[in-house]
Amino acid sequence: MTWTPAIAWARAPDGSLRPECLFLATALLSGLVLSVLNPPMQGPDEGAHLRRAYQLSEGQVLAHGANGDLGGELPVSLRTGALREWGRICLHPERRVTRQAIDDLLAEPLAPSTIEFMDFRNTAVYSPVPYLPQALILAPARLAEARPVLLLYLARFAGFAAWSGLVFFAIRATPAGKWSMAMVALSPVAMVQGTVLNADSVTNGLGFVTLALGLRVALGPRGRHVGWREVCVFTLASALLAVCKFVYAPLVLLILALERERTASAKQHAAMLGFAIGVTAIAWLGWSIAAARLRLPPVPLQPVLGGQSPTALHSGRAAVLLSAFRHPLDFVAMVARTAIHDRVWVRGMSWVDWNVVLPGAFTWAGFVLLIAVAIVDTDPEHPVSARLRVLAATAALLSLLGAYLIHFMMWTVPGDRYIGGVHGRYAIPVAPAMLLALGAGRAAKARRFLPLAMVGFGLLSMGVTSWALLERYYFP
Repeated sequence: MTWTPAIAWARAPDGSLRPECLFLATALLSGLVLSVLNPPMQGPDEGAHLRRAYQLSEGQVLAHGANGDLGGELPVSLRTGALREWGRICLHPERRVTRQAIDDLLAEPLAPSTIEFMDFRNTAVYSPVPYLPQALILAPARLAEARPVLLLYLARFAGFAAWSGLVFFAIRATPAGKWSMAMVALSPVAMVQGTVLNADSVTNGLGFVTLALGLRVALGPRGRHVGWREVCVFTLASALLAVCKFVYAPLVLLILALERERTASAKQHAAMLGFAIGVTAIAWLGWSIAAARLRLPPVPLQPVLGGQSPTALHSGRAAVLLSAFRHPLDFVAMVARTAIHDRVWVRGMSWVDWNVVLPGAFTWAGFVLLIAVAIVDTDPEHPVSARLRVLAATAALLSLLGAYLIHFMMWTVPGDRYIGGVHGRYAIPVAPAMLLALGAGRAAKARRFLPLAMVGFGLLSMGVTSWALLERYYFP
């Protein structure tokens, strides 16, 4: 066996190593290991994501309510039996994977004719977009009456394939920040999110793609006007991202970095900006209206409002949201206080799962390496202007602020000092945009170490994460 074809595939015409190829090779290895080591149902709300993906595989786009719940009629085996017992492992730190539990899981039949209404309100409001790969592979699998555990792993693999493909395309397409983007994608939390069943694998990948296409529009070849095709492709990615999770819609602001001189006329320039922002806003608004009609039961505020009627509960949630706009400085202070107290930036590197946390030494070393790579990850042929850096950072911060705002509305009660429920993984889609501001522009010699830094970091992340999973779920 010779490695010559693989090495040739990973090299650009100028002889340099392609970051997207190195990423894909490292990610495929890490993804295979982590998807097998991470037991079923241990991803955040993985059972609820499985039920939503299964519902979509049957052609049911919208969930419906029943007795104050929100979900749909699905096979009982997707919620009870062995899957339910595995889902409880994360709630009991003392529990480990046993041979008997594995045997029970493998023996559990789908029994598609035995159905009942299931509540999965936390995933029912998601659009079909982040579940398309999973739903497509689940459609033939459920017709073949594959066992629930097989459905779960097929959905995991489909999401991982979509995530790695989107990131590969983003790294290949972006004219700036290639190595930083690859480093973020290979970080432990990003890899785990890419290998479990959720709505984040496609969302994270689309976040990278939107940034890459936005930079491509802003930093395209000089002397050539930007065409409508490039703007439309960027707009499509931005709109799909907004439909996945609307808090990331601010990434469409990257279109504002398109300079007037790079369009045929002032009229065309204005039309392109308006088109990108307008289509993204319409896509976001369209699904928001559809999701609002689902009448999501406002359970989180129920204890606060004393078990009032659904109308009163919705009004209470709206009042909480309105308070953030009435007192914006207080809300921003609360966000800052929460970020400092919870160290959300640390969670984004080390909180693999709710009860699997990586060592602090690795976390801080990973941060230092990520920042160092972002500083030297510059390309003289595609200099990033201060305007573009500010726009990228602003879009990223607005997205994170939106995530805090949603959790403020859903989980915060009067008198709270902190916003609950915010996880570091919410920063993954916009992390490359934030790192873009760190490029120094004068580190050409250090760039030769970037391939080694990226692959080494990816393999180290896989090793440390694998050990943490083994220690949590398998070692006595």
